[in-house]
Amino acid sequence: MSLRNTTNYRGNIYIAISSFILLMDELETRKKLIDKQLERADWLKKYIKEEVNSVKSDFKNKEYIFKSKEIEKGVDHFIDYLLLDQHNYPLAIIEAKKISEDPTKGRTQSRTYLEDIERQLGHKIPIFLTNGEIWCYIDQKGRGRKVSGPFSQSDLERRNRICLTEKDPSKIQINETIL
Repeated sequence: MSLRNTTNYRGNIYIAISSFILLMDELETRKKLIDKQLERADWLKKYIKEEVNSVKSDFKNKEYIFKSKEIEKGVDHFIDYLLLDQHNYPLAIIEAKKISEDPTKGRTQSRTYLEDIERQLGHKIPIFLTNGEIWCYIDQKGRGRKVSGPFSQSDLERRNRICLTEKDPSKIQINETIL
C-alpha cells in the first residue's frame, strides 16, 4: 500500500494496522489481545489455565490435564482458557477465535466443554466467546449477551455464588396464614 496514492495519511495507517491485525491467527489473537484483556481485568496467571483437556481433567478434584505436544488420538476437547477461583475451582471458560472470525462460531464447541465439566461438577459455569475484539457472555442458564470484556475473578465468584444459591420461586413454600 503506497502512502502517496492516498489523500488521508492517518486513514492509510489505520487500514495498514487493521490489515495486519486481521492476519493474526488464534494463538496471536490470544497472546496479543485476550491475555492483555484478562490482565486488565486483574486476573492472575495462576488462576488462568490454558488448553485444558475437558475429557481427561478431574474438575471436581481440581486436577487439570493440559494439551501436550504429542498427538492425542480421539480426544480433541481442549478448553482455550479455564478461569479458576481462589481455590482453583472452575469459574468460567473462554472459547477464543482468531480476530477475523465471528466469536459465536465457538458456541457449539464451548457447549461440549461445558457438558464435560457439568457431568463432574453437577452444575454449569458461564462461557465467554471472544475474538479479542468482541466478547459474548453466556450465563449458567444459557442466556447470552455482548459484554465489554472478561469479568474479574471476584465478579465471577460473586455471580457463581448467586447462581448456586438461587431458588426457584415456584418451589418456595408460602405460609398462607392471613392476619
